[in-house]
Amino acid sequence: MGTIDLHLPVEPVMPKRKDYRIGCIGSGFIMRDCHLVAYRDAGFNPYAISSRTFDNAKAAAELRQIPVVYRTWEELIGDPRIEILDIAIPPDRQLEVVRRAVKQDHIKGILCQKPLAMNARDAHEIVELCEGAGIKIAVNSNMRYDQSMRALKTILDRGYLGEPVLATIEMRAIPHWQEFLHTYSPSKSSIWEYITSIFSVICSEIRRKSPRLRAGTPGRRSRILTGSRSTRSTMPMSC
Repeated sequence: MGTIDLHLPVEPVMPKRKDYRIGCIGSGFIMRDCHLVAYRDAGFNPYAISSRTFDNAKAAAELRQIPVVYRTWEELIGDPRIEILDIAIPPDRQLEVVRRAVKQDHIKGILCQKPLAMNARDAHEIVELCEGAGIKIAVNSNMRYDQSMRALKTILDRGYLGEPVLATIEMRAIPHWQEFLHTYSPSKSSIWEYITSIFSVICSEIRRKSPRLRAGTPGRRSRILTGSRSTRSTMPMSC
């Protein structure tokens, strides 16, 4: 092997225009302390906010200097000045918001929080609604685009690790920012979405580089250990 270049591209490609007016739905930890902070750091323009509780939206607006506060998300979506929509509410509510948003000509893009929906049917409907309206949609799978994942993908692209045959992720995190999960049954816990989001990058890259492994039996095998402080998942390359 030749010289290994450790200058790995980990920074995102920024858009040419940063002043799109962003309407933010939700004022919890992820929106208040992550999205709004990141928008300011990147030079973006969070313009308006709404939340289930008006006082929470108002407090977040005052903390993060958001000029416009709406009492309801319906009012926010109806503002013709809003061009981008950031939806950071529980997954069982996102379809309702998207259904109304796609009817607004002024909305050019939508960022949905992960997981996108509670089931595949609703998730497909969200995607189809946006495609039909010509609206760009993305899911906030932030770990998928984390610097470490960008670096790892570059390393795989350059072949520094040889031929990969197995990818394993251990997640040791307690998602304290997802209190809404307590209102769902245990079978609807969303921890798996975090893991598959990352695997979709790593696993697809390994399959592309290892044609021999693509002949495996289709389907996905996984193992999730619940009831503890960590989650471990192993996805063989026949996934």
